[in-house]
Order: sequence, then structure tokens, then C-alpha cells
Amino acid sequence: MIEQVDIKQEQIIEVALKRFSHFGVSKTTMNEIADDLSFSKALLYYYFPDKTTLVLKVIEHIFYDFINKQNSILAGQTSLKLALSSLIDLKIEFGKKYFMLHMNDGQTDHYLTDARFRSLLDKTKEEELNILFKLFSRFKSLGLIKDIDCKDTAQIFIDVLTGLWVFEVHINLKTLIPTEEQFLSIKTKYEKLITIFYDGIIAR
Repeated sequence: MIEQVDIKQEQIIEVALKRFSHFGVSKTTMNEIADDLSFSKALLYYYFPDKTTLVLKVIEHIFYDFINKQNSILAGQTSLKLALSSLIDLKIEFGKKYFMLHMNDGQTDHYLTDARFRSLLDKTKEEELNILFKLFSRFKSLGLIKDIDCKDTAQIFIDVLTGLWVFEVHINLKTLIPTEEQFLSIKTKYEKLITIFYDGIIAR
């Protein structure tokens, strides 16, 4: 019975993720998700008692996938610059794929103010920080970068990437949804940032 419940939950999450990614959270209803699954509304609410709970589960799924892919990309990486560039590519990929989750027609989605969302976001940030900390520590131990504070350096790197993304996507954006050209512009700026950052910490 537990296994069947897990399978149905996964089906719901996959369908909800597809709808949220295409239409946005605010424009997706629980009825539409139930219809896509050929479930009754009562059955959907049996697994997820409200939309916020389902949204949070979908976000958890995305965050988990993001962290796992970061770990996979960096495993055995022998070039710090290539490692950072690969992380940038992953961020752009996820940003493009799940951008519609940000769209809320000017209304605040309930999940954004939910304590569970903040906890999940904080945990993901901590995981991402730890991944970069380990990356910098590994190259530092090999004598390939300067004697830096790896945790502070990792945090600064994340903060700068986040700041650039927020500026380009939420402040400087000239269209409702970023175009391929705009995503390419963000990637180009990220790559320039990596070069500046790398040149500053590489051991000479």
C-alpha cells in the first residue's frame, strides 16, 4: 500500500510540475491537475490536502534534482574553471526550464510566505554552499588556488551569481518572459564573472 501511495504521489508531482512549468503556479488549478491524471478531485486531495502543499512538494523535487546534478557534475572534475562553468550552465538550464514557476500575475503565491518553503530554500542554499565549499577546498588542498577562506569565497560566489540573476531577470527584464537572447546574455555575463573570479584566486 505504501509503495502504491508513493507511486501515485510521484505521478501527481510530475504532472503538477509540467503544468506549473508551462502555465505558472497561479494559473494552474487542482481541478486541472486532477483532470490531467484522470483522478477525482477527492483522490488528489487525499494525497495533497491543498495546493500549497503540492507546490512545496514540486519545489522540493526541483531542488533535490538541482543539488544531485551539481554533485554529479563536479564529481572527478579536474579543472576549477570548467567546474564553475558547468555549474553556470546548470543554473541557466534550470532557470529557463522552471522560469514560469515565478509567474504569479502580481499576486503573492501562498507558498512564498509558507514557513515550509523558507525552510526548504534555506536547506537548499546550505547544500549549494557546501558543494562549492568542498570544491574550493579540494583545489586549495592541491595547491591550485590561493590560501583563501573557502566557505566565505563560496558564499560570495553564490551571492554575486544570485545578484546578477535578480538584476537581469527581475529588474532589467524588458519582456514578460526572458528570450533565448536574454538568457544568452546572462550566461555571457556569468562566464565573464567566472574569469574574473578565477583569475583572482588561482595560484601563480
